[in-house]
Amino acid sequence: MKKSLLMVPLLLVATPVAAQKAQQAVTDATLVDPARLSAARILLDVIMPPAKREALIDGMMKGITANISESLFSNDQMKAAFDSDPRAGEIFKRFIDQHQVRSVTILKENFPGMIDAMAHAYARRFTTPQLADMQKFFETPTGLVYTELAATIMGDPDVAKWQRDLISKSMSSIPKDVEEMMAEIKALKSKDKTGG
Repeated sequence: MKKSLLMVPLLLVATPVAAQKAQQAVTDATLVDPARLSAARILLDVIMPPAKREALIDGMMKGITANISESLFSNDQMKAAFDSDPRAGEIFKRFIDQHQVRSVTILKENFPGMIDAMAHAYARRFTTPQLADMQKFFETPTGLVYTELAATIMGDPDVAKWQRDLISKSMSSIPKDVEEMMAEIKALKSKDKTGG
């Protein structure tokens, strides 16, 4: 079980970093029209105003982390471990909190890169007039409300429940999968010793 717990922070941190690296490779490989890129950057500043980006990240990560934590704490194996020694739950909570802070810090530090990558992605997919139309929408009262509330969607009870259920289902096989992987790795070492 300890090995499966080690995968949680990796999932929290590695996913956005890997996605950003993959997007950067596409960005470098495919140039975009400068006019479309400029329009896309303006649009992203409307959708995610620079002054509100840190709060957006905090709100988004708070919802995601809460769902991950609740899923892990409701896992039968985790419950059993925490019930056998309540101090384990406190240690695990501290572990999750530390990794949340680290993940938020990494995301904030790398957010400008994500915005740039998104600007390129928008510029590849939408024409300058389409980007201008989207900007007009996001500057309307409804568009402004959307930009204010979109980050809270992950904290909606129905979305949160779906996310917790998904995490629970995906986590259910991790202990067995990690155990099998470790057995396979151990078998490699045994083969090396016997020359097999």
